Parts: sequence; structure tokens; C-alpha cells
Amino acid sequence: MNREHIVHSDSGLRRYFVNIYQNVAIGLGIMGSVAFFMHSIRFYPSGAGGMLIMFLPFIISMALSFNIRSISVETAQLLYIAYSASLGMSLSFVFAIYTGESVFNAFLSTAVVFGVLSYYARTTNKNLSAMGDVLQMALIGMILVGIVNIFIGSSMMSMLLSFATIIIFSGFIVYDQQQLTNLYFSRIDTETKEKIAIIGSLQLLISFVNIFISLLRLFGERRRD
Repeated sequence: MNREHIVHSDSGLRRYFVNIYQNVAIGLGIMGSVAFFMHSIRFYPSGAGGMLIMFLPFIISMALSFNIRSISVETAQLLYIAYSASLGMSLSFVFAIYTGESVFNAFLSTAVVFGVLSYYARTTNKNLSAMGDVLQMALIGMILVGIVNIFIGSSMMSMLLSFATIIIFSGFIVYDQQQLTNLYFSRIDTETKEKIAIIGSLQLLISFVNIFISLLRLFGERRRD
């Protein structure tokens, strides 16, 4: 591989990740705007309709992930936007429960964590492939413990689960970005790379939101009104 090709590849990789980060920023903007609007009209997920709203982000993300090969880039982008909006609807309660200052501080802290981890993922020479299975197993274990805690109602367990969520999804931020880099250099066409960038944006957005919510649960100040 000559120097010119390396420079071209690095430049292309930068544009690839700029596109991913822009998508994450757009997703966060849509999510935050929808959540704040829902709060402003006092519409929060409740009842059967609320359950549908809470599960809607999961349904859309599955539709996007399982059909990514057959749909166009434009359709994938629309589904990503729909996912971000549905996530905002399901998180409108955040503004009702926590003070605006707490929401801002948690968001800023998450952004800093995301930035530091992204820098590490982009600059490390370590092969992080082995992290994937460990993170998946840890996530499954955390979900199972969370389900059990719904019935137990332990505040200590809830706190530990929040800390575990931060650690696990921080790991996913690093792991996913290295995997996205590996996929960029694989033998795939431009359209597929664009689709991968959208899926990558979705994965990073999910990690960002989970860390944000966990920080709020741990350190957020609840409204008194």
C-alpha cells in the first residue's frame, strides 16, 4: 500500500466517521426536541398506548437492522429519524421527573464520556474484537437482573444496575467504533458503507442514551413540584 493510498484511505475514514457523528448529533437533536415538546404538552407514555410508545424504538431498530441489506440508504435514514423521534416520545418523562439543570449536566457529562471513548477507539492499536462477546453476555445478565429487580424493587440493585449500564455501554462505544473502522476497510461497496454508517449511528445513539439515563438516575435531582 503506497503513501497516496494510505492518505486517501485516512481521509475517507475521517469523512465516514464525521458522517456517523453527524447522524448521532441529528438523532440526539430530534430525540431531545420531541421529548421536550411532549413534556410541554404534558403528554407522557401511560396505559396501553404508553406501552406501545415505549416499545416503538425497539420495533423500529429491529426493522432497520434486519432489513438493512434490502432497503435503500434513504429508507434507512428515514427509519433512523423515526427511531430518534420515537425515542424522544418514550423519554418525555425525563423532563417531568428531573430538573432542567440535572438533564443538562447529565447530557454534558455523557457527551464528554462519549468524546473521550471515541478518541480512544479511533487511536488505540489494541484489537478489541474479544470485547464483543463479553459485552453481549454482560448486557444479557444485566437485563435479567433488571427484570428480577422489577419484582424485588431494591434501590441498591437499581443503583448497581445504573453503574453497570454505564460501564457496559461505554464498552460498546469503544467496541462498535473499532468494528465500524474494520468494516470501512472491508471489501464492500459505497452504498453498503453508507448503510453501515447509519446502523453504526443507531448503535452509538443507543449507547449514548443509556449512559445519559443512568447518570440521571444516579446523580439527577428530582423536581419537587
